[in-house]
Amino acid sequence: QVIKPFSEGLAVARVPNMKSRNNNTVMHGYIDKTGRWVLGPRWIDAYSFFKGRAAVVETFSSGVPYEIDKKGREYRD
Repeated sequence: QVIKPFSEGLAVARVPNMKSRNNNTVMHGYIDKTGRWVLGPRWIDAYSFFKGRAAVVETFSSGVPYEIDKKGREYRD
């Protein structure tokens, strides 16, 4: 299910009722315009790409967002 508009060729999509290692039930990832997962659902929240990066949140307990690029590489400050 796409929940945010396409930005830089990718859209945020979510998979409800998917158990994660953190016991969250809705996970987010990124799909391309064909609907193929480019970055599979592994974050509890995800934001649209801007200038090649997007903010994601991995767990509710940390709640700290970090950035990823379109290959999924992490950039934590």
